Amino acid sequence: MKILNDRSKVFRYLEIPLSDKDNKKISKIVIDSRNVKEDCLFFGLEGQNTNGSLFAEEALQNGASLVVSSNKSIAMDSPNHIFHESPIDAMGKIASGIINDFTGNIIGVTGSSGKTTVKNLIQHTLNDCFGTIGNYNNEIGLPISVMNLSQNHKTAVFELAAGKPKDIDFLAKIVRPHFGIITSIGHAHLKQMKSIDGVLKTKSEIIPNIREGGFLLIPHIEYVDYWKSIRNDISVFTFGDHPDSDYRISMIESNEKLINFSVYVKEYGQTFDFVTNLLGMHNIQNITAAFICSQLIDDDYPAFQKRLEAFKNNENRLSVSRWINGSTVINDTYNANPESTVAGIKVLCDFPKRKIMIFGDMLELGILSDDFHKMIGNFAKDSNVDLFIGFGNKTKLSVKAYGKNGLFFNDAKKLNQFLAREIKKDDIIYIKGSRGMKMERFIEE
Repeated sequence: MKILNDRSKVFRYLEIPLSDKDNKKISKIVIDSRNVKEDCLFFGLEGQNTNGSLFAEEALQNGASLVVSSNKSIAMDSPNHIFHESPIDAMGKIASGIINDFTGNIIGVTGSSGKTTVKNLIQHTLNDCFGTIGNYNNEIGLPISVMNLSQNHKTAVFELAAGKPKDIDFLAKIVRPHFGIITSIGHAHLKQMKSIDGVLKTKSEIIPNIREGGFLLIPHIEYVDYWKSIRNDISVFTFGDHPDSDYRISMIESNEKLINFSVYVKEYGQTFDFVTNLLGMHNIQNITAAFICSQLIDDDYPAFQKRLEAFKNNENRLSVSRWINGSTVINDTYNANPESTVAGIKVLCDFPKRKIMIFGDMLELGILSDDFHKMIGNFAKDSNVDLFIGFGNKTKLSVKAYGKNGLFFNDAKKLNQFLAREIKKDDIIYIKGSRGMKMERFIEE
């Protein structure tokens, strides 16, 4: 049963006396009044195009158990309405109250890339683990995810996303994790964060919000000393292929379908072996982060190993399938930044076939956007990608940097026609681009 199962909890979390004895149940959280039915809790949020609080009356008429809105026109004594100047702040406060009532372990995952995969891995490999719903990882989505938490869960893992400074601090203050994980630091959202240092400081906002006596899991990269300096009352574990990593990755063997690798745990003086269908060194690091959580919470290596072998990631995150004319496509269209794109090209180049890349713009890179798009073209050329195709204004720079055998399209229909005509049976095609480019359109045609 969900912790938030009736409206008395909402009143308690918002520190408002419950004025009536009709304690209606709550079974669903809704932010679109058109989806309101009986037993719903509706929040009237202000968006770019409209203010949801204007539809508070409609939500009440549709049978909502409770409405939280900033609509002052609704009678103050309405038993089914709570007036709040900021419904989004109310969501955060309610979510914090639910976290206070939850008795299990809480894990917070952030990073420039890899956080969804790590979240999915943890949820799949731990017993009775709740995970962030879909991509509900921002100031609206995270509280909604928390509101679906059940006391039957032993662990909850939440993905914390940031578009600007202070976002991680806001989200981490809600969930107050026992375990904080930083997956990576990369050139994402530079338009808002200005520099890699801004990204580092924003992602690091999770550390002050880890509970006293908790755990920090970090990749053994150049920021290790900085991260360790922030707290001295939590345990820190590092992972990666660096010789000093607490969980050191080694013995990597791969083919087109599987990767075998080992992790040496310094604390135990013991090596653990794994097999996974996830591709890429970055995913081995993601698995290792999840393994550390498993060791600290379940301590069940055989169960983790078995569940890992059965784990399949979302279809648009380096998933491999058959495609046009019997070719093979690597679908990595969920999102893109320079680091994740380079990682994907490395995966592409592990395949012994004609290697083709279809590349869409990387967005939100600010003043460094041109440089990074040129870098990707050069990296693809140096990695011996056989055919490089750009789609999107910025990828013109990538195609130019790639040079010979580089093609640019600004018409999706013409690109589809080219692919249908030119892709051959033994080709391997890697498709990548930022979310706003919707590069999956070419796979779904």
